[in-house]
Amino acid sequence: MKITKGKFALFVIMTIIFTAFSIFAFVYYFGENYNSFFDKATAETKIPGLSEGFVPQGMEYESFNDVLLISGYMADGSASRLYVIEDNDVKYVTFAYGNEAYVGHAGGVTSNGTGLWIVGDGMVNYIQLADILIAENAQQLTFDSRFTAPNGADFVTIYDGNLLVGEFHREGNYERDESHEVTTPSGSNKAVTFAYEINNESEYGIALTIPTYAISTTSLVQGMVVTNGNIILSTSYSLPSSHLYVYKNILSSAPTTQIHFDSLDDVAGEDFMIDTYILDTPTSSQILPQMSEEITIKDGSLYILFENACSKYKMFTRLNLTDVYSLELSNLLNIEN
Repeated sequence: MKITKGKFALFVIMTIIFTAFSIFAFVYYFGENYNSFFDKATAETKIPGLSEGFVPQGMEYESFNDVLLISGYMADGSASRLYVIEDNDVKYVTFAYGNEAYVGHAGGVTSNGTGLWIVGDGMVNYIQLADILIAENAQQLTFDSRFTAPNGADFVTIYDGNLLVGEFHREGNYERDESHEVTTPSGSNKAVTFAYEINNESEYGIALTIPTYAISTTSLVQGMVVTNGNIILSTSYSLPSSHLYVYKNILSSAPTTQIHFDSLDDVAGEDFMIDTYILDTPTSSQILPQMSEEITIKDGSLYILFENACSKYKMFTRLNLTDVYSLELSNLLNIEN
């Protein structure tokens, strides 16, 4: 039977498509097995709300009250939730500001035992922790206050009496203010974390909305903790593997430089130069399953939250981790690059 040029071209195209799909499927299902992670990791507690459309984003272990806090948004656009996990008891609360329910990203959460901050979509929201602890399950609470951050306000943590509000950057779809790009010895960083002095007696739980210093970080950061003389970043986006990057804690030394960020002009003035620390080369790293989110410290271990098992993404992700996992800090901080 004679094969026409058209049929031959179609055959070639179909062969290329089949080969490409086969390679993709092989890499997707038989690629990185994350043994180096699971050999050391411990499943700690179930992530709540996954079957109800909850998309987990932020996490904080609040040691004063011994509670684990997990924040996130709802896939159906309903009010975002904050889950409170205490031993075997689990409840959630939602929020409002004014007369509107909070449906924001809820990308990060932290608390100093008195106040609690939830960040996302460029906003920093503040409420008293006690109001959350005494609330009934599914109760809607009202934020005490909120302010617009001069960065993306995508994750948050506390260090040395300062609220650290960081941003997520990715080329193409999560661009940030151009002035946030900082040249480093090994290249450049394109995201900035701003530090605010905490004062729970003030309106936003901070002394001033003008940052006290800045930290220049890499892209794709979903969470940060400062502990044991180190700064640890959780980085991820979509289907590729996630990573933990460990840096020396340079915040205890003199700032790297002073920088004028355009995004601070509205709150601090056009001539405002802010002390800036630059995170450049990590001292160690750890590969993780895809879609790691915020991280927190509990009992000498790093707790890691994942969103790959939520209903919004689980059809596309190779691993569906329904638990919060932990890594002992003593192991993590000794990992070789």
